Amino acid sequence: MTAVGVIAGAVTTGGLTTGARLGLLAAVALAGCSALPLKPLAPEASLPPDAARLCEQFFGQLDEAVAAAGVADAESSRVNRFAYL
Repeated sequence: MTAVGVIAGAVTTGGLTTGARLGLLAAVALAGCSALPLKPLAPEASLPPDAARLCEQFFGQLDEAVAAAGVADAESSRVNRFAYL
């Protein structure tokens, strides 16, 4: 018999066994923990001051390398003012 059958049988016979109670408690506790909010990300203040410039520089170099190799995705198109979307 499966665990669900054991719990269902215990409920219909008038009471839960100790094992069924523990299993039900564990299931409820785990379900409750899954709804907890995630830890917030670190604020941007923790990034180096030139992080945006370095990121933009990296993507510029990446674009140049892709163009030089001639391996750009022919189906993609650029979005004006949002180069990396």
